[in-house]
Amino acid sequence: MIAAILAFLSVIALDEGGRPTHADDTIPQIAEGLEVICINGLCGYRDLKGKVVIRPQFEDARVFSSGLAAVKTGGKWGYIDKAGRFVIKPQFEDYGWFHEGLAPVQLHGLRGYIDKTGKLVIPPQFTLARPFSEGLAAVEIDGKWGYVDKAGNMVIKPQFRFATEFSKGRAQVRLEDRGAAIDKTGKVIQLFEKRKH
Repeated sequence: MIAAILAFLSVIALDEGGRPTHADDTIPQIAEGLEVICINGLCGYRDLKGKVVIRPQFEDARVFSSGLAAVKTGGKWGYIDKAGRFVIKPQFEDYGWFHEGLAPVQLHGLRGYIDKTGKLVIPPQFTLARPFSEGLAAVEIDGKWGYVDKAGNMVIKPQFRFATEFSKGRAQVRLEDRGAAIDKTGKVIQLFEKRKH
């Protein structure tokens, strides 16, 4: 529980003296033993003892997931390892975290998925894309959400107004007039009450 709470703390921006200058509570700060720090507009990482292990050098940086972290340089996102070396060169317009070996990224305004070598496993074709969970990922096409498998096959056709990751075999989606839970075939297994206006 503590690790989960720490993972969603804010990125700390520091001045030249190492003092916090501001915080953004919407961005995770700590994961896999490293904390994002930003000093004078450049971001790097320090360990939980406060030792800087990857010097601030990036325009932006995100926490590690599956041993890699998305960082921005030259206006593009790439991925580094815990030694600060680029494993996947900066080339993407937007990033996603790695889950189940794949991460959603954006190229030419559309999103697809890369593996941990940077290879495009699922070509960019989606407006929005969420991380994989339980072998499926929620993706948006033309304003509707559906689910793809790791081969890029659309296994649950785009039909929902909103969709979340799967957990314990079910995901929450938004139908036209109410929320629902679906199973991994796309079948509605629970309808939630309509919102009162």
